Amino acid sequence: MNHAVNWKRVGTALWQFARSRALSSDRVASVLRILPGLITFCGSYSRSRKVALRVGRTLIAGNGNTELLVPTCPAFSHRDGKYTYKGLGQGVPLLVKLHIPFLQGISRLLEDQVCVRILLADQEASVGPLAERIGIDETEFRRRVQCSITASRRAVRGFGWQVEAMTDVVPDFSARVEAVRRELLADESTRTRIRRDVLARERLYDLIGYPKDIRFDRSAETLAQYVTLGRFAAERDALIANHTTSSLDWYRNTDAGLLHNPVRVY
Repeated sequence: MNHAVNWKRVGTALWQFARSRALSSDRVASVLRILPGLITFCGSYSRSRKVALRVGRTLIAGNGNTELLVPTCPAFSHRDGKYTYKGLGQGVPLLVKLHIPFLQGISRLLEDQVCVRILLADQEASVGPLAERIGIDETEFRRRVQCSITASRRAVRGFGWQVEAMTDVVPDFSARVEAVRRELLADESTRTRIRRDVLARERLYDLIGYPKDIRFDRSAETLAQYVTLGRFAAERDALIANHTTSSLDWYRNTDAGLLHNPVRVY
């Protein structure tokens, strides 16, 4: 049992949620049976009453067939389990490999009543400074991501999971992100949070080799992507599984339920 979560309050709220949607009481009881173990299995970003409530609501609304979106980096070069960003491969990305045991555990806890969709971040092909650092153009970047999708599909075929490009699942992803980015930049308090994120990502940006003068814009873009995906998931009554990153806190700006995989890749 996770003592950081007041499960009595979570249970009361979930019963109220189910009644408001005229959903089955049996489904609520089933979710309350597995939810504490699910939250305890996840990392620290999932261990709060607010997140537990969001996850519970999503599971109840899913009625035994909940979608789980898993945003994943492309196959960047890595060493000792951490990205080096010295190149881009065409095989199964490191993060996909690190997610597999976590997603297996989630599937068991949810009694296989979940549809896992791993989303490779093909939109990163359009980040000029990143492609330049890796030494390839956008066309080649996208080709390699597609090869990684094919390789990853083979790797997870036995689990019945899907692997797709982010922009295939969210076709208007770029437009959504741009709208959210403008929204974030219009608020001074949010701009302050973005500046803090730049500091939190300083080692990552040094590793990639981003110049100082583009780091604020890169953080604003990245955080807008997290908010966009969170909102998209909430619209679909889907959950999100994500690795450890300074951007996780931005899912809290949405109604998405987060299953935190406490692994680090940088």
